[in-house]
Amino acid sequence: MRDMTLSLGASSLITGVAIASLGLMVACSSDGGSDDAGANPSTGGSVNSGGTGTGGTGTGATGTGGTGTGATGTGGTGTGSTVGTAGDCGTGVVAANPGDPNCVDVAPDAQSTCGQQAAWGKCTEAWMTGKCLASCGKCVAPPPVFPACQFCRPTKFSAGMNLAWFTFSGDVPNPSIPLWDEAGTNLNAAGGQVIRWWLHVNGANTPGYDAKGLSKPITEQQLGDLIKILNSAKDKGVSIVITLWSFDMLQTGSMHPAGEASDIANNTALLTVDANRQAYIDNYLTPLVKAIKGHPALYGWDIFNEPEGMVEGMGWTPTRVPMVAVQKTVNWLADAIHQEAPGALVTSSAQTFRTCSTATGFDNKYSDTALTTVGGRAQGKLDFYQVHFYAQNGDAVSPFLHPATYWGLDKPLVIGEFWAMDTNAVPQDNLYTHLYDNGYDGAWAWQYYNSDTVNNKPADHKWPAMKAGLTALHAAHAADLDLICK
Repeated sequence: MRDMTLSLGASSLITGVAIASLGLMVACSSDGGSDDAGANPSTGGSVNSGGTGTGGTGTGATGTGGTGTGATGTGGTGTGSTVGTAGDCGTGVVAANPGDPNCVDVAPDAQSTCGQQAAWGKCTEAWMTGKCLASCGKCVAPPPVFPACQFCRPTKFSAGMNLAWFTFSGDVPNPSIPLWDEAGTNLNAAGGQVIRWWLHVNGANTPGYDAKGLSKPITEQQLGDLIKILNSAKDKGVSIVITLWSFDMLQTGSMHPAGEASDIANNTALLTVDANRQAYIDNYLTPLVKAIKGHPALYGWDIFNEPEGMVEGMGWTPTRVPMVAVQKTVNWLADAIHQEAPGALVTSSAQTFRTCSTATGFDNKYSDTALTTVGGRAQGKLDFYQVHFYAQNGDAVSPFLHPATYWGLDKPLVIGEFWAMDTNAVPQDNLYTHLYDNGYDGAWAWQYYNSDTVNNKPADHKWPAMKAGLTALHAAHAADLDLICK
Protein backbone atom coordinates (compact mmCIF):
# COMPACT_ATOMS: atom_id res chain seq x y z
CA MET A 1 0.00 0.00 0.00
CA ARG A 2 2.78 2.40 0.71
CA ASP A 3 5.35 4.19 -1.37
CA MET A 4 7.57 1.85 -3.23
CA THR A 5 10.92 2.27 -4.90
CA LEU A 6 12.26 -0.47 -7.11
CA SER A 7 15.70 -1.11 -8.53
CA LEU A 8 17.13 -4.14 -10.22
CA GLY A 9 20.61 -5.52 -10.46
CA ALA A 10 22.81 -5.23 -13.50
CA SER A 11 21.92 -8.66 -14.79
CA SER A 12 18.17 -8.51 -14.28
CA LEU A 13 16.00 -10.34 -16.78
CA ILE A 14 12.35 -9.29 -16.71
CA THR A 15 9.97 -11.76 -18.33
CA GLY A 16 12.25 -12.19 -21.29
CA VAL A 17 13.14 -8.51 -21.51
CA ALA A 18 16.75 -7.94 -20.51
CA ILE A 19 17.40 -4.50 -19.09
CA ALA A 20 20.36 -3.03 -17.29
CA SER A 21 18.42 -2.80 -14.07
CA LEU A 22 14.84 -3.31 -12.93
CA GLY A 23 12.85 -0.16 -12.55
CA LEU A 24 9.08 0.00 -12.58
CA MET A 25 7.33 1.37 -15.64
CA VAL A 26 6.83 5.10 -15.59
CA ALA A 27 5.58 7.75 -17.93
CA CYS A 28 7.89 8.72 -20.75
CA SER A 29 7.12 12.38 -20.34
CA SER A 30 7.78 14.54 -17.32
CA ASP A 31 6.98 18.09 -16.18
CA GLY A 32 10.08 18.67 -14.06
CA GLY A 33 6.78 13.99 -7.41
CA SER A 34 -6.91 1.43 5.07
CA ASP A 35 -3.40 0.47 5.23
CA ASP A 36 -2.99 -2.83 6.84
CA ALA A 37 -0.51 -1.76 9.44
CA GLY A 38 0.93 -4.65 11.34
CA ALA A 39 -0.88 -7.80 12.20
CA ASN A 40 -4.32 -6.30 12.33
CA PRO A 41 -4.58 -3.26 10.05
CA SER A 42 -7.58 -1.00 10.00
CA THR A 43 -9.21 -0.67 6.62
CA GLY A 44 -12.49 0.00 4.90
CA GLY A 45 -15.05 2.51 6.01
CA SER A 46 -13.14 3.37 9.17
CA VAL A 47 -10.26 4.82 7.21
CA ASN A 48 -10.14 8.55 7.53
CA SER A 49 -9.53 10.65 4.45
CA GLY A 50 -6.67 13.02 4.97
CA GLY A 51 -5.93 16.16 3.00
CA THR A 52 -3.62 16.11 0.05
CA GLY A 53 -0.14 17.49 0.18
CA THR A 54 0.89 20.56 -1.70
CA GLY A 55 4.57 20.08 -2.27
CA GLY A 56 6.55 22.42 -4.41
CA THR A 57 6.83 22.13 -8.14
CA GLY A 58 10.59 22.35 -8.50
CA THR A 59 12.33 21.33 -11.71
CA GLY A 60 14.78 18.46 -11.74
CA ALA A 61 17.70 17.88 -14.04
CA THR A 62 16.57 18.37 -17.57
CA GLY A 63 17.16 15.91 -20.37
CA THR A 64 16.16 16.16 -24.00
CA GLY A 65 14.13 13.38 -25.55
CA GLY A 66 14.66 12.20 -29.06
CA THR A 67 12.07 12.04 -31.80
CA GLY A 68 10.22 8.74 -31.92
CA THR A 69 7.62 7.23 -34.19
CA GLY A 70 4.89 5.32 -32.41
CA ALA A 71 2.14 3.11 -33.73
CA THR A 72 -0.27 6.02 -33.65
CA GLY A 73 1.92 8.60 -35.27
CA THR A 74 5.13 10.54 -34.93
CA GLY A 75 6.10 12.07 -31.63
CA GLY A 76 7.84 15.37 -31.33
CA THR A 77 10.89 16.28 -29.33
CA GLY A 78 10.30 16.72 -25.61
CA THR A 79 12.21 17.74 -22.54
CA GLY A 80 11.78 16.72 -18.94
CA SER A 81 13.38 15.95 -15.62
CA THR A 82 14.04 12.35 -16.52
CA VAL A 83 15.94 10.46 -19.14
CA GLY A 84 13.37 9.64 -21.80
CA THR A 85 10.55 12.00 -22.65
CA ALA A 86 7.33 12.39 -24.55
CA GLY A 87 9.29 12.45 -27.78
CA ASP A 88 10.31 8.85 -27.23
CA CYS A 89 6.75 7.62 -27.03
CA GLY A 90 4.90 8.99 -30.04
CA THR A 91 1.66 10.88 -29.84
CA GLY A 92 -0.03 9.38 -26.81
CA VAL A 93 -3.19 7.57 -25.87
CA VAL A 94 -6.48 6.93 -27.60
CA ALA A 95 -9.30 6.54 -25.08
CA ALA A 96 -12.08 4.01 -25.41
CA ASN A 97 -14.77 5.21 -27.80
CA PRO A 98 -18.11 5.75 -26.02
CA GLY A 99 -19.83 6.02 -29.37
CA ASP A 100 -18.93 2.58 -30.65
CA PRO A 101 -21.62 1.90 -33.29
CA ASN A 102 -21.29 -1.86 -32.79
CA CYS A 103 -22.31 -1.62 -29.15
CA VAL A 104 -26.08 -1.97 -29.28
CA ASP A 105 -28.81 -3.89 -27.49
CA VAL A 106 -30.18 -6.83 -29.44
CA ALA A 107 -32.55 -8.92 -27.33
CA PRO A 108 -32.23 -12.72 -27.59
CA ASP A 109 -35.98 -13.09 -28.07
CA ALA A 110 -39.23 -11.14 -28.21
CA GLN A 111 -40.42 -12.17 -24.76
CA SER A 112 -38.04 -10.06 -22.66
CA THR A 113 -35.96 -6.91 -22.89
CA CYS A 114 -32.22 -6.61 -22.51
CA GLY A 115 -32.73 -4.71 -19.28
CA GLN A 116 -34.66 -7.66 -17.89
CA GLN A 117 -32.03 -10.15 -19.00
CA ALA A 118 -29.34 -8.10 -17.28
CA ALA A 119 -31.40 -7.81 -14.11
CA TRP A 120 -31.90 -11.57 -14.09
CA GLY A 121 -28.12 -12.13 -14.28
CA LYS A 122 -28.25 -13.77 -17.72
CA CYS A 123 -25.48 -11.71 -19.35
CA THR A 124 -22.87 -14.47 -19.11
CA GLU A 125 -25.05 -17.23 -20.52
CA ALA A 126 -23.74 -18.76 -23.75
CA TRP A 127 -26.97 -17.92 -25.60
CA MET A 128 -26.42 -14.23 -24.74
CA THR A 129 -23.21 -14.03 -26.77
CA GLY A 130 -23.42 -10.94 -28.97
CA LYS A 131 -26.74 -9.93 -27.39
CA CYS A 132 -27.63 -7.02 -25.11
CA LEU A 133 -24.13 -5.56 -25.30
CA ALA A 134 -25.08 -2.18 -23.83
CA SER A 135 -27.28 -3.46 -20.99
CA CYS A 136 -24.75 -6.13 -20.05
CA GLY A 137 -21.85 -3.67 -19.91
CA LYS A 138 -19.98 -5.32 -22.78
CA CYS A 139 -19.43 -2.15 -24.74
CA VAL A 140 -15.68 -2.21 -24.62
CA ALA A 141 -14.33 -0.44 -27.69
CA PRO A 142 -11.31 -1.89 -29.52
CA PRO A 143 -8.19 -1.47 -27.39
CA PRO A 144 -6.43 1.86 -27.88
CA VAL A 145 -3.25 1.68 -29.91
CA PHE A 146 -0.31 2.97 -27.91
CA PRO A 147 3.03 4.18 -29.17
CA ALA A 148 5.99 1.89 -29.74
CA CYS A 149 7.54 2.93 -26.41
CA GLN A 150 6.18 0.33 -24.01
CA PHE A 151 8.72 0.33 -21.18
CA CYS A 152 9.85 3.48 -19.40
CA ARG A 153 11.73 2.49 -16.29
CA PRO A 154 14.31 3.91 -13.89
CA THR A 155 17.85 2.92 -14.73
CA LYS A 156 18.44 1.24 -11.35
CA PHE A 157 16.19 2.17 -8.43
CA SER A 158 12.44 2.76 -8.37
CA ALA A 159 11.46 5.41 -5.84
CA GLY A 160 7.86 6.26 -5.11
CA MET A 161 4.91 6.09 -2.80
CA ASN A 162 1.61 4.41 -2.19
CA LEU A 163 -1.54 6.17 -3.21
CA ALA A 164 -3.70 3.22 -2.37
CA TRP A 165 -6.94 5.10 -2.87
CA PHE A 166 -8.69 8.42 -2.74
CA THR A 167 -11.96 6.55 -2.08
CA PHE A 168 -11.58 3.09 -0.60
CA SER A 169 -12.36 0.54 -3.35
CA GLY A 170 -14.17 3.32 -5.23
CA ASP A 171 -11.68 5.25 -7.36
CA VAL A 172 -13.23 3.52 -10.38
CA PRO A 173 -15.72 4.46 -11.66
CA ASN A 174 -15.41 8.25 -11.82
CA PRO A 175 -11.85 8.96 -10.58
CA SER A 176 -11.02 12.46 -9.36
CA ILE A 177 -8.46 13.43 -12.00
CA PRO A 178 -7.61 16.80 -10.34
CA LEU A 179 -6.49 14.85 -7.27
CA TRP A 180 -4.47 12.50 -9.46
CA ASP A 181 -2.89 15.46 -11.23
CA GLU A 182 -1.90 17.00 -7.90
CA ALA A 183 -0.41 13.74 -6.61
CA GLY A 184 1.62 13.20 -9.77
CA THR A 185 2.90 16.77 -9.73
CA ASN A 186 3.96 16.48 -6.09
CA LEU A 187 5.69 13.13 -6.52
CA ASN A 188 7.56 14.17 -9.64
CA ALA A 189 8.72 17.44 -8.07
CA ALA A 190 10.08 15.50 -5.09
CA GLY A 191 12.08 13.20 -7.37
CA GLY A 192 9.85 10.12 -7.22
CA GLN A 193 8.48 8.15 -10.15
CA VAL A 194 6.15 5.35 -9.02
CA ILE A 195 2.66 5.28 -7.50
CA ARG A 196 1.23 2.02 -6.15
CA TRP A 197 -2.56 2.15 -6.42
CA TRP A 198 -5.33 -0.36 -5.58
CA LEU A 199 -8.06 -1.25 -8.07
CA HIS A 200 -10.57 -3.82 -6.79
CA VAL A 201 -9.47 -3.86 -3.11
CA ASN A 202 -12.46 -5.79 -1.68
CA GLY A 203 -14.51 -6.24 -4.84
CA ALA A 204 -17.25 -3.89 -3.68
CA ASN A 205 -17.37 -1.84 -6.90
CA THR A 206 -15.25 -3.74 -9.41
CA PRO A 207 -15.24 -6.21 -11.02
CA GLY A 208 -18.81 -6.96 -9.90
CA TYR A 209 -20.44 -10.39 -9.94
CA ASP A 210 -23.40 -11.89 -11.76
CA ALA A 211 -26.15 -14.08 -10.30
CA LYS A 212 -23.87 -17.13 -10.54
CA GLY A 213 -21.09 -15.41 -8.62
CA LEU A 214 -18.88 -15.02 -11.69
CA SER A 215 -16.97 -11.85 -12.47
CA LYS A 216 -18.77 -9.48 -14.78
CA PRO A 217 -16.99 -8.24 -17.93
CA ILE A 218 -15.04 -5.03 -17.67
CA THR A 219 -17.11 -2.10 -18.90
CA GLU A 220 -16.14 0.67 -21.27
CA GLN A 221 -16.51 3.21 -18.48
CA GLN A 222 -14.17 1.30 -16.19
CA LEU A 223 -11.60 0.97 -18.95
CA GLY A 224 -11.93 4.62 -19.86
CA ASP A 225 -11.50 5.66 -16.23
CA LEU A 226 -8.32 3.59 -15.90
CA ILE A 227 -6.93 5.22 -19.02
CA LYS A 228 -7.74 8.65 -17.57
CA ILE A 229 -5.69 7.77 -14.47
CA LEU A 230 -2.79 6.52 -16.59
CA ASN A 231 -2.96 9.60 -18.80
CA SER A 232 -2.75 11.83 -15.74
CA ALA A 233 0.34 9.94 -14.57
CA LYS A 234 1.93 10.21 -17.99
CA ASP A 235 1.29 13.95 -18.14
CA LYS A 236 2.92 14.42 -14.72
CA GLY A 237 5.93 12.22 -15.41
CA VAL A 238 5.13 9.33 -13.06
CA SER A 239 3.91 5.77 -13.44
CA ILE A 240 1.37 3.43 -11.85
CA VAL A 241 1.61 -0.02 -10.31
CA ILE A 242 -1.92 -1.43 -10.30
CA THR A 243 -2.65 -3.55 -7.22
CA LEU A 244 -5.59 -5.75 -8.14
CA TRP A 245 -6.77 -7.20 -4.82
CA SER A 246 -6.19 -6.94 -1.06
CA PHE A 247 -6.82 -9.15 1.96
CA ASP A 248 -9.90 -6.90 2.27
CA MET A 249 -11.57 -9.41 -0.08
CA LEU A 250 -12.48 -11.36 3.06
CA GLN A 251 -12.62 -8.52 5.57
CA THR A 252 -15.82 -7.31 7.18
CA GLY A 253 -16.68 -3.74 8.09
CA SER A 254 -15.72 -2.07 4.82
CA MET A 255 -18.03 -0.63 2.18
CA HIS A 256 -20.03 -3.20 0.18
CA PRO A 257 -22.83 -1.59 -1.85
CA ALA A 258 -23.96 -4.97 -3.19
CA GLY A 259 -23.92 -6.56 0.27
CA GLU A 260 -21.02 -7.67 2.45
CA ALA A 261 -22.00 -11.33 2.71
CA SER A 262 -22.43 -11.81 -1.04
CA ASP A 263 -19.17 -10.00 -1.84
CA ILE A 264 -17.21 -12.12 0.60
CA ALA A 265 -18.81 -15.31 -0.72
CA ASN A 266 -18.03 -14.37 -4.33
CA ASN A 267 -14.49 -13.31 -3.45
CA THR A 268 -13.93 -16.59 -1.62
CA ALA A 269 -15.09 -18.49 -4.70
CA LEU A 270 -12.73 -16.48 -6.91
CA LEU A 271 -9.86 -17.54 -4.65
CA THR A 272 -10.82 -21.20 -4.29
CA VAL A 273 -12.88 -22.31 -7.31
CA ASP A 274 -11.06 -22.72 -10.61
CA ALA A 275 -14.07 -21.79 -12.75
CA ASN A 276 -14.63 -18.56 -10.84
CA ARG A 277 -10.97 -17.61 -10.96
CA GLN A 278 -10.86 -18.27 -14.70
CA ALA A 279 -14.03 -16.22 -15.23
CA TYR A 280 -12.33 -13.23 -13.61
CA ILE A 281 -9.33 -13.73 -15.90
CA ASP A 282 -11.43 -14.09 -19.05
CA ASN A 283 -14.03 -11.42 -18.34
CA TYR A 284 -11.99 -8.74 -16.62
CA LEU A 285 -8.24 -9.17 -16.24
CA THR A 286 -7.20 -10.21 -19.75
CA PRO A 287 -9.37 -7.57 -21.49
CA LEU A 288 -7.94 -4.96 -19.12
CA VAL A 289 -4.34 -5.99 -19.74
CA LYS A 290 -4.95 -6.13 -23.49
CA ALA A 291 -6.42 -2.64 -23.50
CA ILE A 292 -3.70 -0.83 -21.53
CA LYS A 293 -0.54 -2.81 -22.22
CA GLY A 294 1.98 -0.48 -23.77
CA HIS A 295 0.68 2.60 -22.01
CA PRO A 296 3.84 4.52 -21.10
CA ALA A 297 2.58 5.21 -17.56
CA LEU A 298 1.83 1.58 -16.69
CA TYR A 299 4.71 0.45 -14.51
CA GLY A 300 3.47 -2.99 -13.56
CA TRP A 301 0.92 -5.21 -11.86
CA ASP A 302 0.59 -6.22 -8.20
CA ILE A 303 -1.67 -9.26 -7.71
CA PHE A 304 -2.37 -8.94 -3.97
CA ASN A 305 -1.86 -6.58 -1.10
CA GLU A 306 -0.77 -8.62 1.91
CA PRO A 307 -2.86 -11.72 1.21
CA GLU A 308 -1.51 -13.35 4.37
CA GLY A 309 -4.21 -11.37 6.17
CA MET A 310 -6.84 -13.72 4.74
CA VAL A 311 -4.85 -16.96 5.08
CA GLU A 312 -5.59 -19.73 7.55
CA GLY A 313 -3.16 -19.90 10.44
CA MET A 314 -1.72 -16.42 9.96
CA GLY A 315 -4.44 -13.93 9.01
CA TRP A 316 -6.96 -11.73 10.75
CA THR A 317 -10.02 -11.65 8.50
CA PRO A 318 -13.11 -13.53 9.78
CA THR A 319 -13.19 -15.72 6.65
CA ARG A 320 -9.88 -17.26 5.59
CA VAL A 321 -8.56 -19.52 2.86
CA PRO A 322 -5.58 -21.90 2.61
CA MET A 323 -2.25 -20.43 1.52
CA VAL A 324 -2.37 -22.64 -1.57
CA ALA A 325 -5.48 -20.74 -2.73
CA VAL A 326 -3.51 -17.51 -2.65
CA GLN A 327 -0.54 -19.10 -4.40
CA LYS A 328 -2.72 -20.60 -7.13
CA THR A 329 -4.44 -17.27 -7.71
CA VAL A 330 -1.10 -15.46 -7.94
CA ASN A 331 0.11 -18.09 -10.40
CA TRP A 332 -2.98 -17.96 -12.62
CA LEU A 333 -3.28 -14.16 -12.67
CA ALA A 334 0.44 -13.60 -13.25
CA ASP A 335 0.33 -16.14 -16.08
CA ALA A 336 -2.64 -14.37 -17.69
CA ILE A 337 -0.84 -11.01 -17.56
CA HIS A 338 2.37 -12.43 -19.01
CA GLN A 339 0.46 -14.31 -21.72
CA GLU A 340 -1.25 -11.12 -22.88
CA ALA A 341 1.63 -8.71 -22.26
CA PRO A 342 5.07 -10.31 -22.51
CA GLY A 343 7.56 -8.11 -20.71
CA ALA A 344 5.06 -6.77 -18.19
CA LEU A 345 6.29 -6.56 -14.62
CA VAL A 346 4.27 -8.58 -12.11
CA THR A 347 4.65 -8.74 -8.34
CA SER A 348 2.51 -9.63 -5.32
CA SER A 349 3.21 -8.15 -1.93
CA ALA A 350 4.02 -10.09 1.21
CA GLN A 351 3.01 -8.72 4.61
CA THR A 352 6.46 -9.50 6.03
CA PHE A 353 9.60 -11.44 5.13
CA ARG A 354 8.24 -14.42 7.06
CA THR A 355 6.49 -15.53 3.85
CA CYS A 356 9.00 -14.13 1.37
CA SER A 357 12.51 -15.12 2.42
CA THR A 358 14.78 -18.13 2.66
CA ALA A 359 16.46 -16.85 5.83
CA THR A 360 16.41 -19.22 8.78
CA GLY A 361 12.89 -19.76 10.06
CA PHE A 362 11.22 -18.11 7.05
CA ASP A 363 9.66 -19.55 3.89
CA ASN A 364 9.36 -18.06 0.40
CA LYS A 365 5.77 -18.74 -0.59
CA TYR A 366 6.21 -16.74 -3.81
CA SER A 367 9.21 -18.42 -5.43
CA ASP A 368 8.86 -19.71 -8.98
CA THR A 369 8.78 -23.29 -7.71
CA ALA A 370 6.20 -22.58 -5.03
CA LEU A 371 3.82 -20.82 -7.41
CA THR A 372 4.10 -23.15 -10.41
CA THR A 373 3.91 -26.29 -8.28
CA VAL A 374 0.59 -25.18 -6.81
CA GLY A 375 -0.88 -23.43 -9.85
CA GLY A 376 0.63 -25.33 -12.76
CA ARG A 377 0.89 -22.36 -15.15
CA ALA A 378 4.37 -21.81 -16.53
CA GLN A 379 4.29 -18.05 -16.90
CA GLY A 380 2.69 -17.48 -13.52
CA LYS A 381 5.85 -16.20 -11.85
CA LEU A 382 6.79 -12.91 -10.26
CA ASP A 383 9.28 -10.54 -11.86
CA PHE A 384 10.28 -9.00 -8.55
CA TYR A 385 9.49 -9.53 -4.90
CA GLN A 386 7.69 -6.92 -2.84
CA VAL A 387 7.67 -7.00 0.97
CA HIS A 388 6.18 -4.61 3.54
CA PHE A 389 7.47 -3.50 6.92
CA TYR A 390 6.04 -1.82 9.99
CA ALA A 391 7.83 -1.65 13.34
CA GLN A 392 5.07 -3.57 15.13
CA ASN A 393 5.97 -6.63 13.06
CA GLY A 394 9.35 -6.90 14.78
CA ASP A 395 13.04 -6.25 14.20
CA ALA A 396 13.52 -9.73 12.75
CA VAL A 397 11.73 -8.66 9.56
CA SER A 398 13.09 -5.12 9.30
CA PRO A 399 14.81 -4.09 6.04
CA PHE A 400 16.31 -1.21 8.00
CA LEU A 401 18.30 -3.68 10.13
CA HIS A 402 19.28 -6.14 7.39
CA PRO A 403 20.73 -5.70 3.88
CA ALA A 404 18.83 -7.04 0.89
CA THR A 405 21.19 -10.02 0.60
CA TYR A 406 20.19 -11.23 4.07
CA TRP A 407 16.82 -12.50 2.85
CA GLY A 408 18.28 -14.99 0.37
CA LEU A 409 16.04 -14.08 -2.55
CA ASP A 410 16.63 -14.72 -6.23
CA LYS A 411 14.84 -11.72 -7.75
CA PRO A 412 14.91 -7.93 -7.34
CA LEU A 413 13.43 -6.81 -4.04
CA VAL A 414 11.27 -3.77 -3.37
CA ILE A 415 10.09 -2.57 0.03
CA GLY A 416 6.53 -1.81 -1.02
CA GLU A 417 5.23 -0.28 2.22
CA PHE A 418 6.77 1.47 5.20
CA TRP A 419 5.93 4.56 7.18
CA ALA A 420 7.94 7.72 6.60
CA MET A 421 9.04 8.05 10.22
CA ASP A 422 12.21 7.42 12.21
CA THR A 423 12.65 3.64 12.05
CA ASN A 424 15.27 1.42 13.70
CA ALA A 425 17.50 4.45 14.31
CA VAL A 426 17.26 5.48 10.65
CA PRO A 427 15.99 9.10 10.41
CA GLN A 428 12.74 9.68 8.54
CA ASP A 429 14.39 11.65 5.74
CA ASN A 430 17.07 8.99 5.21
CA LEU A 431 14.84 5.93 4.82
CA TYR A 432 14.91 5.83 1.01
CA THR A 433 18.66 6.39 0.86
CA HIS A 434 19.25 3.73 3.52
CA LEU A 435 17.36 1.14 1.48
CA TYR A 436 19.23 2.19 -1.67
CA ASP A 437 22.60 1.92 0.09
CA ASN A 438 21.73 -1.54 1.44
CA GLY A 439 21.03 -3.13 -1.91
CA TYR A 440 17.26 -2.92 -2.21
CA ASP A 441 15.77 -2.26 -5.61
CA GLY A 442 13.00 0.12 -4.70
CA ALA A 443 10.97 1.73 -1.95
CA TRP A 444 7.37 2.98 -1.77
CA ALA A 445 6.30 4.76 1.42
CA TRP A 446 2.76 4.48 2.86
CA GLN A 447 0.80 6.55 1.95
CA TYR A 448 -0.02 9.77 0.08
CA TYR A 449 -3.61 10.67 0.88
CA ASN A 450 -5.15 8.86 3.85
CA SER A 451 -4.36 8.59 7.54
CA ASP A 452 -4.16 5.24 9.33
CA THR A 453 -5.48 3.93 12.60
CA VAL A 454 -3.46 1.35 14.50
CA ASN A 455 -4.83 -0.15 17.72
CA ASN A 456 -7.50 2.57 17.67
CA LYS A 457 -4.86 5.30 17.65
CA PRO A 458 -4.15 7.66 14.73
CA ALA A 459 -0.94 7.03 12.80
CA ASP A 460 -0.53 9.89 10.38
CA HIS A 461 2.38 9.54 7.98
CA LYS A 462 0.79 10.75 4.77
CA TRP A 463 2.23 13.28 2.33
CA PRO A 464 4.46 15.25 2.72
CA ALA A 465 6.07 12.94 5.30
CA MET A 466 8.02 11.12 2.57
CA LYS A 467 8.79 14.17 0.43
CA ALA A 468 12.17 15.13 1.93
CA GLY A 469 13.39 11.54 1.79
CA LEU A 470 12.56 11.25 -1.90
CA THR A 471 14.24 14.56 -2.64
CA ALA A 472 17.39 13.57 -0.76
CA LEU A 473 17.61 10.28 -2.63
CA HIS A 474 17.13 11.97 -5.98
CA ALA A 475 19.73 14.62 -5.19
CA ALA A 476 22.32 11.94 -4.47
CA HIS A 477 21.39 9.33 -7.10
CA ALA A 478 19.42 11.03 -9.88
CA ALA A 479 21.17 9.02 -12.57
CA ASP A 480 19.91 5.78 -11.01
CA LEU A 481 16.34 7.02 -10.64
CA ASP A 482 15.73 8.83 -13.91
CA LEU A 483 13.73 7.11 -16.58
CA ILE A 484 14.82 5.42 -19.76
CA CYS A 485 12.22 4.38 -22.33
CA LYS A 486 12.82 1.21 -24.36
